[in-house]
Amino acid sequence: RIQRESHAADARTWAFKRAVIAGRGYYLVMVRYLPGKSWNQEVYVDRIYNQSGVRLDPAHEQPDGSDAKWEFIGTWAKWKDLAKEYPKLVDGEDNPFKDGSEQDFMALAEEYPDWYQTEGEERAVRVVHHWYEEIASRELALMEDGSSEWVDELPKGAKPVDTRFEPQRTIKYCKIAGGILNLEETDWAGEDMPIIKVLGD
Repeated sequence: RIQRESHAADARTWAFKRAVIAGRGYYLVMVRYLPGKSWNQEVYVDRIYNQSGVRLDPAHEQPDGSDAKWEFIGTWAKWKDLAKEYPKLVDGEDNPFKDGSEQDFMALAEEYPDWYQTEGEERAVRVVHHWYEEIASRELALMEDGSSEWVDELPKGAKPVDTRFEPQRTIKYCKIAGGILNLEETDWAGEDMPIIKVLGD
């Protein structure tokens, strides 16, 4: 159902064509809220239209990029569309563009052309989706009966035979506009980052 309803074959074909042309392509395995009055989410496979906007941790070694420690996707968004999607953030006190004039925005576009664009009255901001890992070590205990328990969950007085530290990996996600405006920040709903790399000759 996930493959069919999200047109996963189209996303993979799109990435494969890019891999044939440029040596590598990308597609996404994402989650989204179901429409309507719901907090339920579903998994879907999505294409990345602008493949050149993808950046993966250059230290990764796995062919599909699954061991990357960070990933980026950058896209351009109209400022008025962002204002509709994030009205509280865009109209908030911390928004540096709230009271900015057209001249202010044009100055940003000249100084930071990778982040801002303006054409007439149309403003556009580069929006970056960023996934990154955080590692925290947790102490694991070996008990006399051979079972394993986390040290911080042991009952009072319990004495382990041995302990060691186990790295715990979590994925974080944030969405940034213009390099400075944080639109979203949350824990990622999964153990893996969503960008899948496809290699070609």
